[in-house]
Amino acid sequence: MTWNFDPFVPNARMYSYSVHPFGVKWLEKRLDLFDQLEGPQGVSVVEFEKRLAEIRLEFKRALAEEYMSHWPGFDYTKLLPPEPSKDHLKIALKVNHSIIPSYYFLTRNMA
Repeated sequence: MTWNFDPFVPNARMYSYSVHPFGVKWLEKRLDLFDQLEGPQGVSVVEFEKRLAEIRLEFKRALAEEYMSHWPGFDYTKLLPPEPSKDHLKIALKVNHSIIPSYYFLTRNMA
């Protein structure tokens, strides 16, 4: 399902964007799942914290991918300033071509 609004809206600062207000509401509804994530049992505290951090990062990436799936082929380079740095271009192009299996992660860890 595609949405008929842009995923990001400009802020007061030039070339700075926020998630669209409708997108914020959509994300808020899904953030309760974040608190339900658990680390592995029977491991040291250090290993538990490390693995839990990895699981949370995977969850956030999957949630971002699921959000952006409402705008197939969104061109992130249009959010860049007129003369973007090489790093900005590299990141925008990387994001444009990334594929993250969001639904797989969300369903695998919420069972």
